[in-house]
Amino acid sequence: MKDQILSELKDILELDDIDENAKLEEFNLWDSLAQLSLASAIEDNFQIEIDEGTLSNFVYVKDIFDYLDIK
Repeated sequence: MKDQILSELKDILELDDIDENAKLEEFNLWDSLAQLSLASAIEDNFQIEIDEGTLSNFVYVKDIFDYLDIK
């Protein structure tokens, strides 16, 4: 699942590679639309709802994995 989320993030942020220790706010395309796209991907892959408030609390890519309890 980690690879799936990383793949989704790369697509959303239009990147070739992404490090899980990277700060989300440092990506030019990390905005509210990107957050909604990520929420949709998480909902599709994990069948859980994630609200915008939770997404806005993510600072690093790894925070997403921690939230989803992915090692």
